[in-house]
Amino acid sequence: MLTASAYRISAASLPVSLQLSVLVTNPDGIPLEGATVTFSLTVPGIPPVAKEATTGSDGRATFTTTLPTGVTPGAGLATVVATTSEFGTASANKAITIVK
Repeated sequence: MLTASAYRISAASLPVSLQLSVLVTNPDGIPLEGATVTFSLTVPGIPPVAKEATTGSDGRATFTTTLPTGVTPGAGLATVVATTSEFGTASANKAITIVK
């Protein structure tokens, strides 16, 4: 499950910190430690941002970035891809909207 600290961000409030978090579980819902996750964020007006992380013992990984002045209003997308040797690859997306 992918979550963000905000899904709708005012361009007037920039720069602003945005945190993406993911919980990686097995098919039974048990958190998976050691999964490789790649976060990516695409919003209008700046190049895409990406970071790789590894889940902790609680199955969680986070990525924090600052959306700078220069981000323009429009629809963006946060994506996470999680990979484990036992269960393969899964992905999730969340819309991130920049408003005037």
